[in-house]
Amino acid sequence: PIPVTWSVDRVVSGPGVSLTTKNGRFDPYVHRLWPLSLEPVHGIVEIRTVPSTPGVLFTLDGATITTGADGTASAPVTDLNNVKDRLELATSQAGGGLNVSALRVNKLPPRRPGERRLVAALDVRRPVQLRFFDLANHPVPVARVHDLRMSYGSNDVRLVGDELSAPALLLDRVATRIGSDWESRQVRYTLSSVRVDGSEAVFDGRQNFRPEDASMWSISLAVFQLSVTTRDAVFGSEVGSRLVVTRPDGSRFAGHIGKGGAAVFPSLVRGLYQLRIDSAVAGGKTSVLVSRNDAVNLRVVTLTDAAIIIAVAVIMVPLIIFGGRAMARRRRSQDPSETP
Repeated sequence: PIPVTWSVDRVVSGPGVSLTTKNGRFDPYVHRLWPLSLEPVHGIVEIRTVPSTPGVLFTLDGATITTGADGTASAPVTDLNNVKDRLELATSQAGGGLNVSALRVNKLPPRRPGERRLVAALDVRRPVQLRFFDLANHPVPVARVHDLRMSYGSNDVRLVGDELSAPALLLDRVATRIGSDWESRQVRYTLSSVRVDGSEAVFDGRQNFRPEDASMWSISLAVFQLSVTTRDAVFGSEVGSRLVVTRPDGSRFAGHIGKGGAAVFPSLVRGLYQLRIDSAVAGGKTSVLVSRNDAVNLRVVTLTDAAIIIAVAVIMVPLIIFGGRAMARRRRSQDPSETP
């Protein structure tokens, strides 16, 4: 007869338990009892983050593992079975103010018994403060900006309202799988739109930024400065008045023009603006096309000018009438053909 022997390929049991046996095969004909030894498998787990990120907190069976400055960590583990499926992020916060997410865990071949080597692929975000400047490098208040759009690859990012004043968590590096390995890829953003007072203030695609390069992104806006002075039409002296400006989107704001100088309105986006001088009786409305830094000098008729003009008219009209009649009588008296 030909003996038939058996071997154990797999035993399903509780976590942390595996099969060990000194005899690789078992002959039921010779032995009626087959002793098997089940014991926990313990060892060392090594974790490498991609991108290499310090201060990443992982949890494994209730224990916390933190990566060092080189983005790696190692820790003793009492259960090496399926360890990659039990590794989790303890928090999204990492060292240096970074933010991590989208954990993907893969195994690497062990270099020695009792070792597990893992690759933890991550998406890493970095806080970036946005600052806005005009073409002369003067700051533009973030309150004037209400919508910003940018893109990286085929992905679009939009920030509105309070998101523009707080540091924005921008994707800095991502882990990309190439074949059987993971590589870190840097993210570059392209600015596509910034809306200021309802109008576009940037040229699409001209400004780029990488979060890894700096913690602040200085964005240049195509906004301009408009200086407005007013003079009365009669005497040419400067006139102080309240000025109402209507933006291209139809919204309005008010300013004041003093007698001692021009009213300066900074950070105006390109477009057609309507100006109205409250103190003007005539000539107080005008349109201005803003496309560069410019100065406007308005000649207006004020209430004082109107009173003077009326007074002069009241005086001059009778004089003209009487003068005309006197000249007519003089001509008749000098003409002999006319009879009295």
